[in-house]
Amino acid sequence: MPTSHKTSDSTILPRRGPKPSADKREKEELVTDFFGAGNQYAVLAGMHPQSKRVSDLVGKFMDKIQGGPEERILGEVQANWKEIANDDESILKLRAVRLVRGTMTIEVPDATLLYVFQQPRLKSLLLERIGKFSQGEVRQLRIVVKGR
Repeated sequence: MPTSHKTSDSTILPRRGPKPSADKREKEELVTDFFGAGNQYAVLAGMHPQSKRVSDLVGKFMDKIQGGPEERILGEVQANWKEIANDDESILKLRAVRLVRGTMTIEVPDATLLYVFQQPRLKSLLLERIGKFSQGEVRQLRIVVKGR
């Protein structure tokens, strides 16, 4: 059977669930005094975080464990780097290190290769080869010297 409690204007309201803590009781009394006896529950309900679907929470948890879609795509590209390079020694020296919002960061070992792969023809060729393993998620390449 639900217990009840008195408000400041001496009306008895039914209470469901366990007895609230002293802090929560104090908050309820303050809200009741400020907003009136009829409005306190609507105000208190607005103070609680909105409920979330379990499927959304599980999806976020799995993304954290698995690294999220960008991490999976980056891993796929890294795992297939030899195939992307297609026996091109200069591409084999490069390394995919990061994917953020469709931009993949590629590290080169020195400034000479940086200059070479900044050229539009080679950069677009590399982007095309990476696109086969990225499900179209990689839209841009950012080429940097290793360590930057």
